[in-house]
Amino acid sequence: WRFCRCWAALHWTSAMNFTVVRLRGLPWEASDDDIYQFFSGLAVTEVAICQDVPGRPSGDAFVRFADPESARTAVTYNRKMMGRRYVEVFESSSDEMARRTGRGGGAPSFGGMPGPLAMAGAPGSDDGMVRLRGLPFSATAHDIASFFESGEISEADVTIGVHVGGQFDGRSTGEAWVQFSSAASAQNALETKQRQTIGGRYIELFPSSVADREYGKRKLAGGKGGKGGG
Repeated sequence: WRFCRCWAALHWTSAMNFTVVRLRGLPWEASDDDIYQFFSGLAVTEVAICQDVPGRPSGDAFVRFADPESARTAVTYNRKMMGRRYVEVFESSSDEMARRTGRGGGAPSFGGMPGPLAMAGAPGSDDGMVRLRGLPFSATAHDIASFFESGEISEADVTIGVHVGGQFDGRSTGEAWVQFSSAASAQNALETKQRQTIGGRYIELFPSSVADREYGKRKLAGGKGGKGGG
């Protein structure tokens, strides 16, 4: 009886401490931006839209929050409308997110980690490049350079992703790439700045590469990366 009671208490605590939710029934055209706006006011740190085949969304997505309270509040958005469709929102886990999207596993580090880079197909892990996700749409290169207080980063080292085409044409994607002088400096940034804030938003950092930056810095309407200049 004591074992059952302890197991139930642990199970309840785990259930209350989840930070990932799953969305189902999204409009096919829904973007990361739409989902961030859907949960406006909550501490979203990562959005991953599922695909049936490369380039075709399935209508599902996973969203990670900075704290359990935000995730529990997100679940109360169940059946809230996005466009003309109501969206189901329910509790999930990092394990389910990783299985469905290839993201949401262990902490990022240089030297071949699974996750966003594997999804993007970006080679290399020693370029000294870091990808930032979850930026305020108003964040400038100066804001991002100032985020790294060492003074090593200048505005010229920052590339902010932008949408190309569609209703968000020219608008920030909420992602940026920062070029460090070495892989060691980039790794230090990953370890010291992870989930720190810019403009009240929690920022996630991932190891990246020049190839990943060139692929992802311009996001075409429909959610695919594309080539583009400066």
